[in-house]
Amino acid sequence: MLASCAALSEGFDVPEVSCVILARPTQSKALYFQQLGRGLRLAKDKRDCLVLDQSGNVMKHGFIEDLESVELHPSIDSEKEKGKPPLKLCPSDKGGCGAYVYSFQMKCPHCSFDFEVNKLIEILGSSRLISAEDEVKLIFYRAKLREAYQRNYAPSWAAVKFKDEHGFFPPFDRCSRCYF
Repeated sequence: MLASCAALSEGFDVPEVSCVILARPTQSKALYFQQLGRGLRLAKDKRDCLVLDQSGNVMKHGFIEDLESVELHPSIDSEKEKGKPPLKLCPSDKGGCGAYVYSFQMKCPHCSFDFEVNKLIEILGSSRLISAEDEVKLIFYRAKLREAYQRNYAPSWAAVKFKDEHGFFPPFDRCSRCYF
């Protein structure tokens, strides 16, 4: 095990390092990727690198897989200008796994936690708002709304698909939430 207080974050090369613990936050995206790079060197018989982020750097700067380039003179809100999606935490206290996922993901790819249904429950302030049968209908309707959006269809397309499936139009208001 090696430990460092900013001494091994730059210009240090031991390819066998297979775990990086980020114990302090940094505002510098370049330094963040450089620190991660300590564990990403290739080495014989090395298969992966575990990153333990104790300081929120992954949430602030994104996943290592997203690295494209680091600019020396970044503009204000350069990440937003590049269209990088923000991250959110899969809530372990509500049945999730605690992993960071992109904010646009409605289901956690690691544990299948359903953000859509849980967000609706949070908004209306109850742990059980709808029956299991209505929850299935809600999930179906939200999936059709997403499909309509992706295909450039009007939201009414999703309502018609809902009616075809369930025999009635979904009760909803004209904003992004739908209530049963």
